[in-house]
Amino acid sequence: KRERYEILQSFMAFVDSVLALQGDSPIGEFSLKCKTASRDRVDRWICNVLQRGVSDVELLIEDDVDYLLPQEMLVSRTLTKLRLRNARLPGGVEGAFFLPMLKTLVLKEARVYSDKLETLLPILPVLEELYIHPLTRRRSRCTVSSASLNFSFDTPNLLYLNYCDFMAEDYPKVNLSNVVEVVLNIIASTSQINQIRSSNNNNNEVLWYGNVWKLMNGIRNVKKLVVSDSTFQVSFLYAVNWSTTSNGYGLFISVHMDVKQCRLS
Repeated sequence: KRERYEILQSFMAFVDSVLALQGDSPIGEFSLKCKTASRDRVDRWICNVLQRGVSDVELLIEDDVDYLLPQEMLVSRTLTKLRLRNARLPGGVEGAFFLPMLKTLVLKEARVYSDKLETLLPILPVLEELYIHPLTRRRSRCTVSSASLNFSFDTPNLLYLNYCDFMAEDYPKVNLSNVVEVVLNIIASTSQINQIRSSNNNNNEVLWYGNVWKLMNGIRNVKKLVVSDSTFQVSFLYAVNWSTTSNGYGLFISVHMDVKQCRLS
């Protein structure tokens, strides 16, 4: 343990010295990947590169899933690409976010509530690429990882979408009119697929899968679509008409029997 502590202290001191030696010189890309680190030090590093006009930030802290991003991360005129893993957004994002140049947002195993993300997406005016790993959802006072709420996409400028999540109860608004390529993994277990196949099953948990057609209809202009096996089965069982997509320009569909990006646990 002492050796690990000394290695960590040495690493943090190294990052401090590198940033200090560079002074106020502009920086284009900042990538931090570590198992654990002082939150105050990480906050200071992030604020340092933001003040120097960084455009690309990747943050992966493996052993600290509760790491809360500093508020300064939400306000940047230069940030164009933000990739987060095992990080959590501050509360009240609807009034705090100002990322007018952000074109790429990657949320992989990030602690982001679906209702917060719904509020965030419409205020990212030039967002073109969106990668979403399973979201955290709220129901009453508890947090669940299964479908429980509605989820909307109001991102008309989006060109690329990689969406992996449990099926939502409904997709009331899907505004993806310019999306060109979509990777879609709607997570469903074998038992859920079997429930959907049962014509005598009318419980609410099964019925909300029928709203998948709204999501599919929202990506009708897509040119390339990659779907997981469970996504294809759910859409097939609810008679989603794939031919209505792409406005007659031709659609390439690839079905992956084993999509590794996501799994149902």
